[in-house]
Amino acid sequence: MAMTYTWTNSAWNVQTMQLINNVNVSGTTLSGVVINVGWKLTGADTTTVTSSPSGLSGSFFGATPFSTGMIDLTAFTDYQDLTQDEVIGWVKEVVYANPPYQEHIYDQIQASINTQIQVLCTVNTGQFPWGS
Repeated sequence: MAMTYTWTNSAWNVQTMQLINNVNVSGTTLSGVVINVGWKLTGADTTTVTSSPSGLSGSFFGATPFSTGMIDLTAFTDYQDLTQDEVIGWVKEVVYANPPYQEHIYDQIQASINTQIQVLCTVNTGQFPWGS
């Protein structure tokens, strides 16, 4: 089965962010430091069924924590100036640095799609092989 995983705004969604105010070792207070991002990744099945894509998709919900020790003061972005692409980039960096975790995410999305595939069709009264 061909699967695509797209880290775009249409398939990717930041669900939540947890923020704190942090005082660094030099005494500087940073406001709105992101310490956790809740996110969703959607994968789409690109297998063709009767000459068209199946249209099935599955999602994985994850949460990625960030340590305040990871803050680069020279590149710190105030909360109100963050972009979705920047936050997604942080999460992708963590996910891609851990191939077993990345594979787990993809496996869970595939399992969700497989569940949908197993339902071949619904047969209603009057359509049974023995009539109504």
